[in-house]
Amino acid sequence: MLGPLLLLMCAAGFASLALGMDKHWKQVWNSELGVRRRTALRFSGWVLLAAALVVAVMGLGTSIGIVVWVGSLSGAGLAVVVALAKIQHRSAGRPAPGSN
Repeated sequence: MLGPLLLLMCAAGFASLALGMDKHWKQVWNSELGVRRRTALRFSGWVLLAAALVVAVMGLGTSIGIVVWVGSLSGAGLAVVVALAKIQHRSAGRPAPGSN
């Protein structure tokens, strides 16, 4: 039961870090990213990744916990990249707002 929780925490962390970048925010929401929101997204992303490490180490011990955490980082990173690619592909055919 710990594996899916770690994967979800890592995916949420990576999604927050990605959305904290102007390019990905605009890609997903098609608006400008404010400074306060950028800071909050980046902070929450790092906190989620660190919390996932703490959960893994507390649940599985130091050596196995770190290995499972790194595996969760890999899987979650791949999932976020694929999700952003699908969003990019879906929005590629759509005209930009305000253009006629």
